[in-house]
Amino acid sequence: MFKLNKIVALSLTIVIAGLLTSCTMFGSSPEKVFKTVGLNSNKIPKNFKRTFDEIRAQKRNGTLHVANTDNSNKEATAEAYVTTYYTTMLTKDIEQIEALSMGKETKPIIESGLDLFQYAHNIFNDDYLKIAKMIDDEHPDEMIDVEIEKLENTKGVILEDKYFKTMDLLIPYAEKHHVEYKTISIPSVEKYKTR
Repeated sequence: MFKLNKIVALSLTIVIAGLLTSCTMFGSSPEKVFKTVGLNSNKIPKNFKRTFDEIRAQKRNGTLHVANTDNSNKEATAEAYVTTYYTTMLTKDIEQIEALSMGKETKPIIESGLDLFQYAHNIFNDDYLKIAKMIDDEHPDEMIDVEIEKLENTKGVILEDKYFKTMDLLIPYAEKHHVEYKTISIPSVEKYKTR
């Protein structure tokens, strides 16, 4: 009887250990969900004009670069820069979000995050590239600024709404699960605090 109890206890221990391991392996921790959706969303520019002003300034003084395969830098066109640092980056971010496991709590966050990142990806893959081409083709700054303003006042507004919708789901989830995070004073975060 003692031997049987020992075997049963050992079996139960193995089963419980297996369940805990599978929960960790197959579930996404609150920290991972927060990092993958929340922290990665910080890479999405909130101010299109500032981004393009930086691209134009770097292009003018010859400091607009992208990395070569050997990790050295090479001078880039505005189109190559946008493709490398926005389109490619967001593709990887989308893949990471899709790899998160969806549970009852995380499903709306992940779906909202995917909506945000896919919408941003479309902007950078289409609108940003068109404006970057205008920069490369040396269109007047005034003409480029008109296109940037149109983009900010249309898709930029929608992108901002998608960002806040995602944060409205993610922040309470992070707080509930005691995920530590810090906010910094930038216009979008200040706006979030006053909503």
